Amino acid sequence: MHKSMTETIHHLSQSYAQLARILEANKQATVRASELVCGIPDAHAGLGGTEEVLNGASQVTKSVIAYLNGLAELEDSLAVSLFNVVKAASEGVDEE
Repeated sequence: MHKSMTETIHHLSQSYAQLARILEANKQATVRASELVCGIPDAHAGLGGTEEVLNGASQVTKSVIAYLNGLAELEDSLAVSLFNVVKAASEGVDEE
């Protein structure tokens, strides 16, 4: 029982580490996109005016929201997994 719990925890930690790497990559892309949007002037003839800039800013905002939602989902899944592991471990202690 103890060995399978240890293996489960190890696999969960590797999975969550990979999820964290994906989120970090998304964060970097979102930060760069927001920096680009901040650098665009409010009105530029080649960009089609203010409406086009606002559409770009809207897309960046959606990326930020998606990143934050991803972090929240990762936190939730970590909490659920940790709860289940602790619960299973405590049940194993009760059986002994």
